[in-house]
Amino acid sequence: LLTKPKWIQHSCFPYTAFAYLLIFVQGPLSYLADYVHMSNESFVHAIDRALAVSLVALEGCKVGLMILHGTMRSTTVTIYLMATIAALVSFLNSSEAQRLRDRDGFVFWHGMWHFYPLVGSFIISVDYYVFGGDHGHDKNRTTKTDNKQQHAKSVPLSSYLMSSGTKSKTKTF
Repeated sequence: LLTKPKWIQHSCFPYTAFAYLLIFVQGPLSYLADYVHMSNESFVHAIDRALAVSLVALEGCKVGLMILHGTMRSTTVTIYLMATIAALVSFLNSSEAQRLRDRDGFVFWHGMWHFYPLVGSFIISVDYYVFGGDHGHDKNRTTKTDNKQQHAKSVPLSSYLMSSGTKSKTKTF
């Protein structure tokens, strides 16, 4: 919420609502389900799971939009995507440990699953505060396409003709 990525401006993704749901609804639900009611039956588990599935789907959309809009550094997106995959693997391992009634395995893998929001926030924060990313195209940074367009604007047509091996006389006015 402190730094909204620029791709949000060109998207209908509910970024603020997503953040508030994670912090103020899913966080307390996870605490209730995974700590307070860990070893007993409770309706909190069903609500926690239903909301978590919806928020994971939204997170998938968010990662897809980060890639689609291409406004973030490719390294940042790659690391973020790897963290997302690691979180999903952790969740699957925690589910398997729960099925096998492996309490220690469940606690470890489920803890790793819950570590993902911190890791994701850290990745985005380092990109923003350490590397000066603005979650969009940096004014001091250009892409290959930008360089080609700039080069095309600054080089006269006669240079292209000469460099391509075509000998042509150009008239200067």
